[in-house]
Amino acid sequence: MEQIELVVNEELNGERLDKAVASLCSDLSRSAVQQLIADELVFVNDKPTNKKYSVKTGDIIIVSVPDYKGGRRLWTCFNQPGELEEFEYIE
Repeated sequence: MEQIELVVNEELNGERLDKAVASLCSDLSRSAVQQLIADELVFVNDKPTNKKYSVKTGDIIIVSVPDYKGGRRLWTCFNQPGELEEFEYIE
């Protein structure tokens, strides 16, 4: 299982967790993020939380992405403003 670490920037301060993660990882739909949260694969500051949690500037979000079998998928995430990280996963 791959883990992605994201840091909440000022633009996302006060947003719901699911919306913030979907904004930071443009290839993850909000419903996919909600499922990861429901499966307790998303942590904020080392604690599981719910999709309605309002993120704060500086929060550290860890997204654990399950390993997939089959094809390949490239997910794009923005860790900091202007910093683009690409993560390749095996589906």
